[in-house]
Amino acid sequence: LKLPSLGHRDSVPRGYPRTLIGAVELCLEKITQAAGQPEEDGGWAAMMAMGVLRIAAYMSSRRIPVYLAISVPEFEPDDEAFRGLSPVVADSPDHPPAEAVGVLRAYSLAAADERLPPQPDAGSSRYNYTITVNSVLQEVMRARHDSDPYTPLIIDRLAWHTERWMKAAFELGAHERALVLAAHAAAVEEHASRLGLTTDFIAFLRGNLAS
Repeated sequence: LKLPSLGHRDSVPRGYPRTLIGAVELCLEKITQAAGQPEEDGGWAAMMAMGVLRIAAYMSSRRIPVYLAISVPEFEPDDEAFRGLSPVVADSPDHPPAEAVGVLRAYSLAAADERLPPQPDAGSSRYNYTITVNSVLQEVMRARHDSDPYTPLIIDRLAWHTERWMKAAFELGAHERALVLAAHAAAVEEHASRLGLTTDFIAFLRGNLAS
């Protein structure tokens, strides 16, 4: 995921104190600088932390599944994208998501939230781990990235992953979990509509939300 330079005026949402936005941007600048360091010095964790924030900006602000967010840049749907049911999850022991979340928590940009309700055959219980991100931070990230040429691709992949997580929960009878994921699906659809994005994955997400 691209990490553009920070501090430009277009990234300041209207209606918020400049001092508040400045404090947020300072934290983002420090993480961006850390992302340029070697992997063993925390560069990977900082890079993933910024990626999680960018993806989370297009989701609901509460109970964001960390493993869903980190899987978006790792897996590209292929010709079998509409088959099967199980979510595709990035889970590398060499790159634990907890390290990226730790970076965000160190700067108070994210907090641990209530875990997703369990579902049968959901894999590891750590996949239920979620975070919350402040809505002001989400607006800052959207203002920064809405016009980026990579954003349509990110939202397209996010729609596919979110729909898959939601559908799996529904089909397995985990209705409380499906409701949480439906809130994220609705947020993704809202931002896709706002940006005028129309893809097969977004249309599929819309159809399942309406059903």
